[in-house]
Amino acid sequence: MVANNITTIDNKGRENTLVGTVLDRKKSNCDVICGEHISKSYGNSLILHDVSIHVKAGDIYGLIGKNGSGKTTLLRILSGLIPDYGGDISIDKRTKIAAAINTPGLFLNMTAYQNMKTQAALLGLRDDEEIQRTLKNVGIDRYANKIVRDYSMGMTQRLRISMALLEKPDVLILDEPVNGLDPDGIADLRNLLHRLNQEQGITIIV
Repeated sequence: MVANNITTIDNKGRENTLVGTVLDRKKSNCDVICGEHISKSYGNSLILHDVSIHVKAGDIYGLIGKNGSGKTTLLRILSGLIPDYGGDISIDKRTKIAAAINTPGLFLNMTAYQNMKTQAALLGLRDDEEIQRTLKNVGIDRYANKIVRDYSMGMTQRLRISMALLEKPDVLILDEPVNGLDPDGIADLRNLLHRLNQEQGITIIV
């Protein structure tokens, strides 16, 4: 594993260490995402200070840090959800990024299939077979017609990933995807992400 220590500042001005770790790496010399000297403040609170991150194509890259260390802020910046920040981010123009960072939002009174259909419409997709393939890919196709309100936490996380996969991304960014999962759910989700990385070549940042 390759680890980089990243210094961040929490909202009380305390210095934290956020560790970026390559959990799995294929042979590649290409930086699919390159961030240099990233900083971000909210008012007088400095959240990220001089952060640099290099993610290569085929990596499974994990950010490890305690609450308030800036993980979500950094992921939102890398995803393009926060446009106002200091520093430079370079992303290969051919790279398609999808993210599940508190989103995609789910309609709890709708089925998984209806949620996927809504997301597909927003993306301009009309292929119902692709929806079915994607649900099967993450292992919830048997529950496609179940109301999402009745989903377990693990199934909900898989549905969010499935919705992100509709974009056929090269890079998938997930914010704390194992939160709330039991040990079996964590193992299942880890296996899913490893399979997406190995079989589809998706670079994953978590």
